[in-house]
Amino acid sequence: MRKFRSTVGLFALTLALAATPALAEDDLHLWQTLTVNHEISSKVRATADITIRSRENRAAYDIENSAMVGYRLNRHVTVWAGFVFDPTFIQSPVRVNEMRLRQQVSFENVAHIGKVSLSGRIRVEYRWRSGISGTAWRLRPQFKLSLPLRGKASLSFTHEDFLDLDTSSFQPVRGLERMRNALYVTLPLGRKLGLDVGYLNQQVYFTNKPRNVDHVFTTGLTAAF
Repeated sequence: MRKFRSTVGLFALTLALAATPALAEDDLHLWQTLTVNHEISSKVRATADITIRSRENRAAYDIENSAMVGYRLNRHVTVWAGFVFDPTFIQSPVRVNEMRLRQQVSFENVAHIGKVSLSGRIRVEYRWRSGISGTAWRLRPQFKLSLPLRGKASLSFTHEDFLDLDTSSFQPVRGLERMRNALYVTLPLGRKLGLDVGYLNQQVYFTNKPRNVDHVFTTGLTAAF
């Protein structure tokens, strides 16, 4: 129990430090995700998800849809490729459609510190938008720490950086563009159904203006078949 409290305290401290930058503008959000996973074979798997994002005093402003196919190289490493369609409502009914080609390498349970397991991924996205000239490349490395709780429940902490590899008309910042830190609990609802509930802190960086800090309440439902 003492180790559990220490680990939770470390996660909470890390998240709190990330959530209190100087000269920042704060915003409240709700992100809801539905994910469906399917094992095509022992080596091949597919996943699809939809994330609906809404902001305080405003209806949904972003609906991200993605589908990916992965090939398992071994029990720790899987390579993925897929497509993302992401309509963003700048000001209703004005909408910008962003498309992405996505590739990633996932590393599952590659190390352990006591009961805490380490996972991660490296994701590359090639992006373009309808009606807007230019394309853009982005790198998104992420690591994840997971701690088993009672039964099949678990507590997870993730850190993700968004690194812009070039600039375009809609990607003006080269380098670190945003950072996400999340703390959430995963609860099993059945043999093939799970629920994630947590908090995500997102910092978005701009040129010549304060960073923006989003405080996000997250819920996710995951189904496997």
